[in-house]
Amino acid sequence: MPRASKAPSEEKGFFEPYSYYARTLRTWFVAYGIGGPAVIITHPETLAVVSEAGDAELIGGLFLAGVAAQVLVAFFNKVTMWYVYYGEVETEFKTTRRYRLADWFSEQFWPDIVMDLVSLIAFGISTVLMFRSFA
Repeated sequence: MPRASKAPSEEKGFFEPYSYYARTLRTWFVAYGIGGPAVIITHPETLAVVSEAGDAELIGGLFLAGVAAQVLVAFFNKVTMWYVYYGEVETEFKTTRRYRLADWFSEQFWPDIVMDLVSLIAFGISTVLMFRSFA
């Protein structure tokens, strides 16, 4: 059974909170991913403990992977929205493969979820490894 379409004003009402939370989560992920290694590097005692445990490279790599996932999905979303925007300005562009792919991608939610999960898992593992270094 087809779903009834929401009124445009109702859709906008739902999109604004989603947009706020998505932007906030991405900001927190990037801040955590940069802040974690910064704390380790700027505290020689912490760096020594983590290095001695043998996990410094892995912890740093996981933090980097978490940030990279967020930057990558933000980049793809940015490029996608440019192509969709350009298709609205230059209607001939809507016939191109780039536009069709961007239009399809703009309606997908799974890339954001996958990259959020990659960040969450990478940060979670790196945080556990860091705390285990002190055990």
